[in-house]
Amino acid sequence: MSDSNFTMPISFEALVGASPDAVVVHNLENQVLYWNQAAEALYGWSVDEIKGRPVARIFYLVSSEREEAVHELRDKGCWSG
Repeated sequence: MSDSNFTMPISFEALVGASPDAVVVHNLENQVLYWNQAAEALYGWSVDEIKGRPVARIFYLVSSEREEAVHELRDKGCWSG
């Protein structure tokens, strides 16, 4: 599946859509794939405006921390932070 056609499963959207916390989903190339209404309210962009854009447009990423997170994601299949 290509990132341009990426859609979240309905159950995921229902779960994060109801969250009062901002939830941002991005791929390993750091392109935003999804974010919920709390993220829209916090950062000021709708999901349509930000989808496909670099995460660095929103967040300051420390390169070494990103590399560690990607390494853990690839090794363990999950990462939180």
